[in-house]
Amino acid sequence: MTARDRGRDQLARSALDPDAVEAPRSADDAIAGRLPFFYGWVIVGVSFVFVGLAYTVWYSFSVFLVALVADQGWGRGGTSAAFSIFVIVHGFAGWAAGLLVDRFGTRLVIVGGAVVTGLGLAACSAVEAAWQYYLAYGVVCAVGVSLVGWTPNVVIVQRWFERRLGLAIGIASAGIGAGILALVPATEWAIARLGWRAAYLVQAAVLVVVVIPLALIALRERPQDLGLHPDGARTASSGTRRKAVEPTDERVIDHTWAAQDWTPGKAARTRQFWLAALGFFSSNLAAQMVFVHQVALLVDSGRDRALAALVVGAIGLISVFGKIGWGILADRLGRELTFAIGTAGLMSGIALLALVPTVPGTAIVALFVVLFGLGYAVTPPLTPSVMADFFAGRSFGAIFGAFFVCTGFGSAAGAWTAGLIFDLTQSYLLALEVGVALAALSAVCIWLAAPRRIRLAPGIAARSHARASPDTVGLVDRLPNQVGEDHYR
Repeated sequence: MTARDRGRDQLARSALDPDAVEAPRSADDAIAGRLPFFYGWVIVGVSFVFVGLAYTVWYSFSVFLVALVADQGWGRGGTSAAFSIFVIVHGFAGWAAGLLVDRFGTRLVIVGGAVVTGLGLAACSAVEAAWQYYLAYGVVCAVGVSLVGWTPNVVIVQRWFERRLGLAIGIASAGIGAGILALVPATEWAIARLGWRAAYLVQAAVLVVVVIPLALIALRERPQDLGLHPDGARTASSGTRRKAVEPTDERVIDHTWAAQDWTPGKAARTRQFWLAALGFFSSNLAAQMVFVHQVALLVDSGRDRALAALVVGAIGLISVFGKIGWGILADRLGRELTFAIGTAGLMSGIALLALVPTVPGTAIVALFVVLFGLGYAVTPPLTPSVMADFFAGRSFGAIFGAFFVCTGFGSAAGAWTAGLIFDLTQSYLLALEVGVALAALSAVCIWLAAPRRIRLAPGIAARSHARASPDTVGLVDRLPNQVGEDHYR
């Protein structure tokens, strides 16, 4: 068939079906067609690897801290200032990452972030003064980690999933826990045998060698690029690809809200944005209080340093399963109820840690590990799921990036607040009491923000539509808010 004949054939088919366009016979289509599962799970797996490698740079700081203080003599306070700078810069860079993803795509942003992170880690290996470390780790590495890490991966996973977004985000975020479990101890091993300078070079090499090729080979921006829709729906029969259609609205409760073309400015003028921001700010602040100071508290209480190190790894392991489990529950039970259950675990874990100095033995430590590991794990998968329920759309990357700044300040404030309280009182008890109160506040804020009034969780929506008769479907659509509220009475 000549090019002219192919043109006539396509024109004839277009006349019969104006929405049909010829699908390119690309290698990507062929690969996606041969896979026994939805290609979105490849995206989730790649994101798991990316966040695991990126946030090893964050969570390995504690093992570099001891070596830097011993070798450089900067003092714990002076060296720890680099981490505070890192967390603050990371938050603002997350906003920039969201804007860049919306403009240039996830693949380019993550590749660029890998280059920046690699350069920052290489610079860390060569520092001779504290200000150089602040710049290399606190600024350059923080920017790079933001570009490789949470914001771009949340955005791309959100593009590939709707009904199973909670599960998908849960699996991707579990990469952070896997990194804590596997890569942080590996970093400590490298420091002990090669020195901290060489360990930074090893981190740089591993991140660059893994992230850049994987991003270039595996990342695809949207399911429509492969003739798919979110969650794996095919757009057309073999040989054609239909124009993108609006996602199914069976979850939508407030159709006026969902139809908005949300921008960061519009989102920031809603009470839902700020209630969610306060909720996740408080949750992150409470969790980071414990993360940064748990080892010191355990050692101060007479526990062995080896046990304290084991606690950190065990929390990372439990959080892997917790993030996946909370993601599944969020899709089935709803965002608010799932977050409230997880937060109850977080509060219980923090309360148990407050009892550790007065209760001997390891049983209470083990119970703390389980409850805190599960409770802390509820925030990473729920944050993007809640925000996507509110503000899904073409500017979601920019909106989530701006939101990430707010929650990032919670992480930065947690370590500082607990340290300040300890310096003033010579005890962590008040800090942990504040942590319990902040965790409770976070659950209240997410419940009041009420994503259920915008979009039902996929499982609740499916059950509602299964129970609804043809005569009542229209009534359900005309009475949107009551449907969501009835499920939570």
